[in-house]
Amino acid sequence: MTQNTKMGDKEISSDLLMSQKQTTSAINTCITESSCPNFTQNLKNILDEEYQIHADLFTSMHQRGWYPTKDAPDADVQQVKNTYNSMQV
Repeated sequence: MTQNTKMGDKEISSDLLMSQKQTTSAINTCITESSCPNFTQNLKNILDEEYQIHADLFTSMHQRGWYPTKDAPDADVQQVKNTYNSMQV
């Protein structure tokens, strides 16, 4: 017996966002392992487009309440900044 389960907009958006994360990760790997400058530049251009798709999708989901976030407390932000700055040479 098969069960027909339809995905709603939230599930489809979530799936698309996960796919975008995997796509950008794969492209990043290709960029760092490429030895051909022209190929690398083309990948960087594609990556910029993929980042924009990711940002648009995230914004859309966030506005609908499908990807809730909360702001980090100022003290936590400052701690991360301090940690990063202490690593700088």
